[in-house]
Amino acid sequence: LVSLNYRLAPKNPYPDGLNDVKSAITWICEHAEEYGFDPHRLFLFGPSAGGNLTALASMQSQSYLGDKGTIRACAPLCPAVDLLNVGKDYKNIPHKIFATAPTVYLMYWMYFGRRWKNKKVLEEASFMPYVSEKNPPTFLQIGDHDPVIPLVEVQALYEQLKTAIGE
Repeated sequence: LVSLNYRLAPKNPYPDGLNDVKSAITWICEHAEEYGFDPHRLFLFGPSAGGNLTALASMQSQSYLGDKGTIRACAPLCPAVDLLNVGKDYKNIPHKIFATAPTVYLMYWMYFGRRWKNKKVLEEASFMPYVSEKNPPTFLQIGDHDPVIPLVEVQALYEQLKTAIGE
């Protein structure tokens, strides 16, 4: 087990945290022999923002790892999935503890800084553009009463992944 950390927003807005995760995974692969593990059998897990980062790092792994390592599976827990459609499905969340438009927009501003409305940045941080047959098996986890992430977003990602890589 390797536990990583990354710089946090708002002091370090997106993509700083994602770049930190990718750099850490690359370092792990480059030093795998020293620690006695196989860099071609990596499994990524992360909750919430960490779920978003580990899933993106998993889906983009071929672009930054090359032949240094292989992510074999990923299990994001309650990840933000579809950042292009902020607020679209929040009316359907059963427990509106955090899921009000002003709170969601504040979270986006904190995570993305001044670029929080930039569609290109939001698409880059969303999973949908990266879904392909090359993605590793992904175990999506979310509760149907999550107070922040709409279940329908994760269900939509599941359907796209199922089409691309199978059940």
